[in-house]
Amino acid sequence: MASVASACYDVRQTMSPEPAPGVEFQFELNDQGRIAVAKSLGPEVKDVAGALVSQNPTALVLAVRDVTYLKGETIHMQGEQVTINRDQVQSVTEKRFSLGRSAILTAAIVVAVGVFIGTKSLSGFGGSSSDGTPSGGNTALRP
Repeated sequence: MASVASACYDVRQTMSPEPAPGVEFQFELNDQGRIAVAKSLGPEVKDVAGALVSQNPTALVLAVRDVTYLKGETIHMQGEQVTINRDQVQSVTEKRFSLGRSAILTAAIVVAVGVFIGTKSLSGFGGSSSDGTPSGGNTALRP
């Protein structure tokens, strides 16, 4: 389901995050960043994702949505704010909602559901065999 939801977003690498409504960022931390956030987010943090709340020339304040650890585990958070110094960030990925991608995904789902329904019998009781006797269902009721 996550891959379906991610199809509705444009993701691109950036180095200068600017706060904007509807924009989420994922910050990949370097070793200094992992050490700095260990007390608030735990040891061995690889990535921190969420909405950028504010920034200044040296630091970023992020409302955290997801934390991914070096071993691959991801935990979800409720927007707890964390400050990360810019020199503790290895890379920044910007994630914006894409109306066009969402429309294409919705159309594809509608077509897939239509094809599925069109290829299945909606009665669910089976049909008749070539000699006219009912097929499927409960055979104990047949004479």
